[in-house]
Amino acid sequence: EAKVNRLSVRVSGNELTDIEPKGAMGSKAKWGISCQTIGTDKYCKLKSLKTNKYLRNNNDNSLSVTGSTGGGDRCQWKVTKHRSRWRLKNKQTNKYLCANSNGNRMYAGNFDEAICKFKFFKEN
Repeated sequence: EAKVNRLSVRVSGNELTDIEPKGAMGSKAKWGISCQTIGTDKYCKLKSLKTNKYLRNNNDNSLSVTGSTGGGDRCQWKVTKHRSRWRLKNKQTNKYLCANSNGNRMYAGNFDEAICKFKFFKEN
């Protein structure tokens, strides 16, 4: 299994609307997660605690943190466990949340393209 850099996914850019896999454990890398079960599938929305905006899969399979309500399908991610990691698949596009192999870019892609499995940590 390829390893990126074991750093956290964080918001980035001047407007904090971009996402990158270069974070530590600071305020830009903290996310709130709200989930609901639809049928037998579990869907979650990831909300940046820094910006109060939701992670969104855009039309071009880029990602942004611009969703203001989180109600749209582009802000909802199907969550499945794969061994000790989690996969997030977008409800609208059926693309996975991925990082490229050198760990400098996040995007929505096919599961076999890159590193598309993540660990989540609960902070009390």
